[in-house]
Order: sequence, then C-alpha cells, then structure tokens
Amino acid sequence: MDEGPGDVDLTDGNWRRYCPEGVLNPKASFRRRWDHMVGLLVLADVLIVPFQLGYMSAVPVNFFMIIWPWILTVFFTADMVLNFQTGFAAGPTDNQRQGTLVIDKAKIAHRYIFSKAFWLDLVTTIPWSPVMFHIHVWRGNWDEGLTAVIALMRLLRMLRLRRLLLLWERVEEGASSVLQSHMFVLLRTLVIIFLFCHLNACLWFVVGQPNNVLTILLPGSMRNHFNDVHHWTSVEREGPGKWIEKHM
Repeated sequence: MDEGPGDVDLTDGNWRRYCPEGVLNPKASFRRRWDHMVGLLVLADVLIVPFQLGYMSAVPVNFFMIIWPWILTVFFTADMVLNFQTGFAAGPTDNQRQGTLVIDKAKIAHRYIFSKAFWLDLVTTIPWSPVMFHIHVWRGNWDEGLTAVIALMRLLRMLRLRRLLLLWERVEEGASSVLQSHMFVLLRTLVIIFLFCHLNACLWFVVGQPNNVLTILLPGSMRNHFNDVHHWTSVEREGPGKWIEKHM
C-alpha cells in the first residue's frame, strides 16, 4: 500500500534523526533514553515496595518514602503523555504499508487507549495509597484495617514490572553480537534471581511478625491464634548478648 502524508519509511536510515509533525520516533535516542530512565524507576520501585511493606511502618514517616510515590506519579504521567506523542510501526491491520512509521496523532491515541498498556499505566500511575491516606485523615475515620489496605495497595505499582520486561526484551533485540546477546541473557537471569531473593526475604519478614498487614485483615479468632504462636522475629536468641529482630 502506498504511503500516506502521515507516514515515514522506516527503511530510510535518516528517519531517526527527525521528529515529523511533532511526533516522537520510538527508536530515537531521546525516546530510548527516556524508556531506560523509566525502567530504572520501575526497578527501584520493585525493590522499595516489598521492603517498605516488610520492614517499615504502614504509614510512611520517612521523608523519602513520603515523596517517592509522588516522584513516580510525575514521571509516569509524563511517560503516558509521551506515549500519546510517539509514533509506531504500521502493522497488517493499520491500512498502511506495513513497516512505515505512523505519525497520525489520532491513530496513535486510538491505538494506545485501546491497549492493555494504557489501563495498566493508568492504574499504576495513580498514587492510590497517599490519596486514600489523605482522604481518610481528612474525614477522620481512620482504623487499623484501613492502614493494612493502604499498605497493600502499594503492590499495585509492581504491575509496572511488565514495562521493565518489555524494555529488557528490546535491549536484548538490539544486541549487536552473539557475545552481547549471551551477556544480556546472563544479566537477566542474575537480576531475576536477585529480585526473587529480595521479595522472598521481605515476605519472610512480614509473616514472621506477630502483627503485620496480613494478619490485620484476618477474623478476630484467627488473628488471636496467630499472635499467640511463636514468631521468629520476636523470639530471643543466644549470641553476643540476647537479641531479637526489631521492626523499623
């Protein structure tokens, strides 16, 4: 099919150098660097959320933990805006020659809004925990169960991990040699092992506490029974002086 006035031929080696009609090229240097930065923020949040859930109080008191969700909201909102301004390669169902860069903003918006990525981005961009916290503090109907719900709602941000996986796939596809490809695969394996160990350690500390965000949601009898059993975080241990694990 012939190219329309709003198409750019991706076979042209110079297409990455310009921004036709104010639309970003998905493989332009700025867009790639932005994606890498967002990927680093997602990776940092994947580490912070379980740590915060396991080792810190449900209501953040640390200055960094208070501003961190708002920092993510600013960058993720900007990322959604850029997605509305980033072209895409035409596929077989786009009524254009396959492989051309679509720069029609209406088509870009339609494709993004009706994709799973848009709703995933929307859900993970809204700072649910801080918003709920401020609403209920303002209304004055705070309770322990609400504290647990707000803490668990932070886990919604981890859905952005999908974005990190897609970004990593693009990095592996851009490998210029077999050696680079193997290094990326090895690095991906090491990162997955590290994340698994981190999540397991945080979850292990959560369930090892007599009172945690999970037990708060249990019925009264089950919660009392759980509190009465021994927990490894509260049992005294022998060593250079008796010690127990302390919650931050």
